[in-house]
Amino acid sequence: MIKINNILSKFNIRVEKISKNQNLIDILNNLIKKLEINLIFDVGANEGQFAKKIIENGYRRKIISFEPLNNTYENLVLKSSKFENWKVEKLSLGSENKNSEINVSNYSLSSSILPISSKHLKAKKNSDYISKQKTEIKKLDTYIYENKIASDHSFLKIDTQGYEYNVLYGSLQNLKNFRIILCELSFKELYIGQKLWKDIINLLEKNNFEIWFLEKGFQSQENGQMLQADCIFVNKSVKKNI
Repeated sequence: MIKINNILSKFNIRVEKISKNQNLIDILNNLIKKLEINLIFDVGANEGQFAKKIIENGYRRKIISFEPLNNTYENLVLKSSKFENWKVEKLSLGSENKNSEINVSNYSLSSSILPISSKHLKAKKNSDYISKQKTEIKKLDTYIYENKIASDHSFLKIDTQGYEYNVLYGSLQNLKNFRIILCELSFKELYIGQKLWKDIINLLEKNNFEIWFLEKGFQSQENGQMLQADCIFVNKSVKKNI
């Protein structure tokens, strides 16, 4: 813990907790209860794997999942239909409101609005793009305004394959209301033009968030290098409640 903080301190970053005994879901469940979360924005839901884990651990309040891929969305709808408070939207989120295309990967979890990099293709076999689909991109700020959503006890989860910064930038008006943010951080450019970990951390620190927990994510199949990590950020204004 001390060594990691010594390294990160060079970038004016401090990690509050790194645990060998608790995993990310354990930490999140504790935070959800203590911070009285009543709404989860699940951005980049895929087939609902994350939301299902949270529900299985006792969460019963509202979830809104966003997933743009046709087949994946259909599977997500089937899974969410078993839970009353789980809503699904066929929508991409980003930094502006527009129509666009999403690149569909042979490995659905690697699909992205951004072009895939050679680094990614070497690190994950069979992740080549195989097609494109049309998608609507909307700012989360716009979605919250249009649907008259109260977001002051909410949790924002983002897993959008290199598009995380764009989602955050489209949420700036509501960032202060989020109590928890779970965001995938990339250490290398896996998608062409994506913002990397320092950019995301700087944006969130400017908006009163601090790193709470890190868990290793995507590692290279080629050489074992860690390329991504899942990071929990907590709003400093509610830290006293933890």
